[in-house]
Amino acid sequence: MTVVLFAIIMVFLSALACAYFLIFQLLGRTFKKAIPKVPIAEAYHPARVTIIIACRDEAKNLPALFQSLASLSYNSRLLELIFVDDHSTDGSIQLAQSLAAAVKYKCDIIPNSSPQGKKAALKSGVSKASGEYLLFTDADCTINPDWVQGMMGKMTSQTKMVCGPVMYPSINNFFSRWVQLEFVGLVASGAALIQKGFPILANGANLAIEKETHLGLMEKVDGRDHLSGDDIFLLHALQKQNPGSIAFSFDKRAMVTTVAPENFSTFFNQRIRWGSKAKHYKSKSAIMISVFILTFHTCLLVLPFFAGSQKIFQILLLAFLSAKLLADYTFFRKTLSFFGVRRNILELILSSVVHTFYIVIIGWWSVFGSFRWKDSDTRKMEI
Repeated sequence: MTVVLFAIIMVFLSALACAYFLIFQLLGRTFKKAIPKVPIAEAYHPARVTIIIACRDEAKNLPALFQSLASLSYNSRLLELIFVDDHSTDGSIQLAQSLAAAVKYKCDIIPNSSPQGKKAALKSGVSKASGEYLLFTDADCTINPDWVQGMMGKMTSQTKMVCGPVMYPSINNFFSRWVQLEFVGLVASGAALIQKGFPILANGANLAIEKETHLGLMEKVDGRDHLSGDDIFLLHALQKQNPGSIAFSFDKRAMVTTVAPENFSTFFNQRIRWGSKAKHYKSKSAIMISVFILTFHTCLLVLPFFAGSQKIFQILLLAFLSAKLLADYTFFRKTLSFFGVRRNILELILSSVVHTFYIVIIGWWSVFGSFRWKDSDTRKMEI
């Protein structure tokens, strides 16, 4: 290795470690600063809202979903629900039809959208929506009574899309606690990036968009033939067309709770499915941040193999470990309270170490591996 090449590598790795620390310091501060210090007052003109939910084999989760939908406090004359079944085989459609009786606003249950697939189901729901705004959530979620107000409160004449907070329920075992923490980190970093004007992450379990805007974007969304990504590709298309029109609701009333993966296999496949979207990104910001995160964690795992050869690599390894642990710790200190989650310092350190291996495995598998979703083994499906 020549002296010049060695020097370039050292400078690059040093800059990478510093950048990771500084970026997550910035994101943590941005998130904390965005949280309202006082309860949010209703400052918008109530609009007609359509809630759209696509469902496939979620019978066990539908009672909790419909109970929360029936408890919504939004003006029932301005609210409607469109529930679209995506070829369920567990009786979801029949159960939804019976549970819908408790919903006191307009409710339309649509069986077996055609063609098959979540994106087709959502498209079918949008086509039947009468609201000025569309609110999306998933069939395995529960929502707060003031959810609609929490999301619509961020809509302004300049805002076309609002992304909302999502979390997993608390379960007292290490796997569930780590998965919850990992998910909080994902949602919180995505929220902070939106706040800074670099929207790259969204979650279809909690998303609001102006209907006219949604219809105008449908033919401009990348990854239309991809199995997943109805949320992120829509976000990227809107950012490209209308920069600055995307906001995040830091209103706790907007929080949606979704079912956590039951085991490691489910978790692994879900994250691979999410990660596989990155190959289809056209957003330069999304590509750069994804590559940066994967590169940092890959270097962190590779450095120990060189640490025994030269002292400089030992120093770099220490720098990477310090950047990772300090950045993650301070980031979570600034974000966890919003989600009502508490962790001690040992849990945060251990989770940070596990997170390093997880990022590298998921990141590279997303590029070269495959995943399973419901009864599909393929990355793509015709929609």
